[in-house]
Amino acid sequence: METSAIVMMVLILATIWGGLAYFVNRAYRREKREARGGSDE
Repeated sequence: METSAIVMMVLILATIWGGLAYFVNRAYRREKREARGGSDE
């Protein structure tokens, strides 16, 4: 396998996982805030 191909796969995986973690974290924080009555922030 070529080094450039490995680097590209790692970058793509990092982008996908970063986006997933960002959206999950945002949705989780919103749910937690609404569960407390929306007074946070």
